[in-house]
Amino acid sequence: MLPPYAGRSESRYTRRAQRVIADVISIAAVVAIMVLIATLSASILPPVELLDLALLLGAVLWRWFIRLHARPQVALLETFAGEREHY
Repeated sequence: MLPPYAGRSESRYTRRAQRVIADVISIAAVVAIMVLIATLSASILPPVELLDLALLLGAVLWRWFIRLHARPQVALLETFAGEREHY
């Protein structure tokens, strides 16, 4: 025996509503996880003012960090390229 809804076509809003509900659930889950992590880590993190200072310092020195990282990365790539030539 077929269920009572068998053979009926879906409403054009059904898929849209399902998508909206799925998005809302996903966003709510991400927010809940972020709140949980923030709550659990609040006791081990430094004060907010110190975190703000660290973020500001990181933003100001970002390009310097990029250059600092690029030098050893290039040296490492050159080392690997040199090893391939020996085979």
